[in-house]
Amino acid sequence: MPEQSPLVSIIMPVYNGEAFLQEAINSVLKQTYTNWELLVINDGSTDGSRDVVLANTDPRVRLIDNEQNMGIIHTRNRGIDLASGKYIAWLDADDIALPTRIEKQVRFLEKYPDCGAVATIFQQLTTDGTLGKVYEFPTGRKEVKTHLLIENCICNSSTMLPATLMKNSKYLHEFEVAEDYELWDRVSSSHYICIIPEILTHYRVHGNNVSIKKKEQMFVTVKHLSARMLAAAGLGFTDKQLELHSDLISYSNKLTASGADFKEMEKWVVTILKHFRHLDTYDYPTMYRMMAERHAVACVHTKRYARLFWNPIMRMHPFKYLAIVIAKLRGQSIKFPKSNNAPV
Repeated sequence: MPEQSPLVSIIMPVYNGEAFLQEAINSVLKQTYTNWELLVINDGSTDGSRDVVLANTDPRVRLIDNEQNMGIIHTRNRGIDLASGKYIAWLDADDIALPTRIEKQVRFLEKYPDCGAVATIFQQLTTDGTLGKVYEFPTGRKEVKTHLLIENCICNSSTMLPATLMKNSKYLHEFEVAEDYELWDRVSSSHYICIIPEILTHYRVHGNNVSIKKKEQMFVTVKHLSARMLAAAGLGFTDKQLELHSDLISYSNKLTASGADFKEMEKWVVTILKHFRHLDTYDYPTMYRMMAERHAVACVHTKRYARLFWNPIMRMHPFKYLAIVIAKLRGQSIKFPKSNNAPV
C-alpha cells in the first residue's frame, strides 16, 4: 500500500475462543488493505486461545493479555486505549472479515470524513461454516438513524470508526449486553452512520452469542435505551407507553394480549408516526415500514387477524400497510430501497 495509507487498528477481543480464532485472524491476514495492526485482547482465556495467537508470526498481529477475566466491555475499551491507528475496526474472534472489507471502509471514511462510523451488510455463519441469512438494513444516514430508534441495525463486528471519535466515546458498562447499540445511538446523535450495501462480514451464530443467553437483561437494557432515544427525539411518553413500545419493537407481544392494551399500542404507534412524519433528521418511510411490520406481527401473534385489514396504522397508508402484511404472510423480508440521502 502507498505510504500515505492510514493505519487501521483492528481490535479482536477473545475469551475462550480457540475454536474459530485462527479463522478470524486469517480473514485479517487476507485483507487487500495491508496497513493494519491486529490487537487480539485475551480476556483471561483458559483454553488454547493464547497459543493460537502466538503461533502467528506476522508482526502486525499483537497479543495483549488481561491479567484476569474482565469482561467484554473492559476488554474492548482496553483495545481502544492501545490502538494507534487513524481508524479503529472491530472484528469478533469468531467472525470473518471478507478480503476487501478494510480497504472499502478506509476508502469510504477518507472520502467522507464527517461520517462517524461505517458498517457493512453481514451474513450469518454457522459453527460448521455454512452461510445463512443475509441481514440487509437501510444504508443511508437518515434511514440508519431512524432504524436505530426501533432496533440495532449495526453489526459491531462489521464497523470502522475514526479513532479519535472511538477514543472519546468508548463502551459503557451500564448498558452491558447492549453496549454496542448504545454506542451507535450516541455516535448517531452527533455524526451520521452509513452502511456499505455489500456483504463484507460473516457473523457467527451459536449458543454462546450474548443476545441469545441474556434476552431478559437485553430487554430491560434496550427499554432504558429506548426511553433515552425517544426523549432525545422530542417525543413524550408515559411509563405504560414505554412498556408497550418495548413490548412491540421486541416482538414480545406479552402486553398486547389484552384487548385494552392492544388498542393503546395502536394509539401509541399512530402517535409515533405523526411525530416523526415531519422531522427532517429522520426518514418517515423507514419508520412507517418498521412500525407497520411490528403491528402486523402483533396482530398475528395475538390472533387478531381482522385488525390486519382495518386499523389506524393501515388507514394512514392503506396500500403500503397491505403490501407489508402480504410480504409478512408470504414469509418475505421487507426490502429497504437504496438510500437517496447517503454518500454511499
